Amino acid sequence: MGRTEHNKAKKGMSDSDKFLIIFSPPKRSYQPLTKS
Repeated sequence: MGRTEHNKAKKGMSDSDKFLIIFSPPKRSYQPLTKS
């Protein structure tokens, strides 16, 4: 049970990272905007 949950969590993390990379702008882009 624990192993399957861990695997699902890992897969979910990977998908989330991909979506974040695709949809969210790069941090370097909006960091200067927040500073200024």
